[in-house]
Amino acid sequence: MRQRQASCVAFSGSGFGPGVRATGVELVPEVARFADQFFAEANGGFGSSADTRLVVDDARDFLRASPRQYDVIVGDLVVPWRPGESSLYTREHFANARQALAGDGLICVWLPMFQLSEPQFRIILNTFLAEFPKAFVWRGDFSPGEPALGLIAFRDPSRTFDPSAVSRRLALMRPDPFNPQLKHPGAFWMHLAGLLTRESFNPSEARINSENLPWLELRGRASPGRESSEHFVGRPLRQWENEVRANSIAPLIFLGADALAGVNAGTAMTEYTLLLSEGRQAEAKVLEQRARELLGADAAREVFGPAR
Repeated sequence: MRQRQASCVAFSGSGFGPGVRATGVELVPEVARFADQFFAEANGGFGSSADTRLVVDDARDFLRASPRQYDVIVGDLVVPWRPGESSLYTREHFANARQALAGDGLICVWLPMFQLSEPQFRIILNTFLAEFPKAFVWRGDFSPGEPALGLIAFRDPSRTFDPSAVSRRLALMRPDPFNPQLKHPGAFWMHLAGLLTRESFNPSEARINSENLPWLELRGRASPGRESSEHFVGRPLRQWENEVRANSIAPLIFLGADALAGVNAGTAMTEYTLLLSEGRQAEAKVLEQRARELLGADAAREVFGPAR
């Protein structure tokens, strides 16, 4: 029997505030044990908290059999083309996750772009949109060469983000020393790249990844090193983000001026880091200044450091 790699974290609670309960699902027992033994400080004592539990199981089977519903389901980074791991990107798994979500719940699926070719990426998008007709695209970081993207969707496609609620939650959030900029709403909205819908998405790759047709696995790495030049990163990914942003301008108007300024700062930040990687420092400086103006002095200082 082929071993399947599946892990996720699911949250339930009232409004994601104090008293939130979280369930982590991890396939490999040693990973679960070491997470508690060596990384308790980094993960907030997940393995020993009264409000959390860590289950050793296949996340697909766990969600399929779970009688509970969750406010948030997060699928963390895996290697999508590796045998077995592509099952976390199948239509069946997304359908099970949708059924396990509460009525106002949302799902976040992380994609390691540095492990995906453009056709593989488009297969995942097509598959995700088949179950969730509206998906927000979020940047996990601004790395030009090893970026991660998140697809976030509500079970109810009529729901969306509330900027005022986001601001309130950020103000209550425990400070993160590794990401101090996130206390500023503008820096938070920097990570929103745009909105995809079934109607706006143009599937040049129409295939859907399923248990019977695991296209991600079938299109996986053929030989060591071969895929390195095919990763959907750098300028090609930047061009795709521009297309998504162009189609998102009208649908994202509801965010309001302050949040949209953060979104635009993220666009500038993405180009800034890409220009730096290309050795185009003078052009990058212009984008840095643009992002600083959009963010405001306090948030810009957290992101870039003091103005020079």
